[in-house]
Amino acid sequence: SILSPGMSHNNFVAGISKMNVMDLISLHTPFSLIMMGIGLVGITIVCLVLRDNKPTAEELAAYSAKEGGAPIEKINFLKALAPLVPLIILVLGNKYVPVLKMGVAQAMVLGAIFTLLVSWCDPQKFSKEFFRGMGNGYGDVMGIIIAAGVFAAGLRSAGLIDAFVTALKASNELARWGGSLGPFVLAVITGSGDAATFAFNEAVTPHALDFGMQVPNLGSLALISGSLGRTMSPIAGVVILISGLAMVPPIQLVKRTAIPMIVGVITLALIMV
Repeated sequence: SILSPGMSHNNFVAGISKMNVMDLISLHTPFSLIMMGIGLVGITIVCLVLRDNKPTAEELAAYSAKEGGAPIEKINFLKALAPLVPLIILVLGNKYVPVLKMGVAQAMVLGAIFTLLVSWCDPQKFSKEFFRGMGNGYGDVMGIIIAAGVFAAGLRSAGLIDAFVTALKASNELARWGGSLGPFVLAVITGSGDAATFAFNEAVTPHALDFGMQVPNLGSLALISGSLGRTMSPIAGVVILISGLAMVPPIQLVKRTAIPMIVGVITLALIMV
């Protein structure tokens, strides 16, 4: 999403920088790609060290029981592509193929139809599983996400987030590093990269020239580091969702992402500051 012209942070930073959103994306794309590379390589190494590529018999049995079938012996690439269909439609429609431009709900329905066709299963069973999945998503995930949101709101009400942003704004040297470490730490604590990034960019980024930085550079630094911090937060909605699919506590997922994300944000601070 960092490379998407539809991302709210890209548009916000471009607005306060008085530049075109695509120019801003072009500015931070090299750094974003480096962070993606660090994440891909780092998480892969951690997973290999933790032997995630060699699940135990108990884990295989648990996954098979959850999915209701035998272990996968041959990969069907059309089925593997199915979860990406809505995203492909949205990206193509909003940037390259105007005739495909549509909302998220419509893209999801088309993705479901594609899944039905490639899986070639009973439509009645498919529709039941489709709505069961929607229900499980709300029942298993939304409650935890709401609790995490209340926790984040409590931190803001207690003044922790505002005090942190004020300290960054008051110290020029701290703000230079705070553009990366600040949103990163806030995202880890609150579970929301969006909240951390907006809090920083609204209060600090417009004053970038006061401490020798460019507004688009500091804003880009904050939006990338906020995304890195969210990825290793045990109360982030996406972490909770994926850990639910993997049938493990969120902290088990964070164990795989924490070290690569920390390496990434330190690297980002060194190459962008």
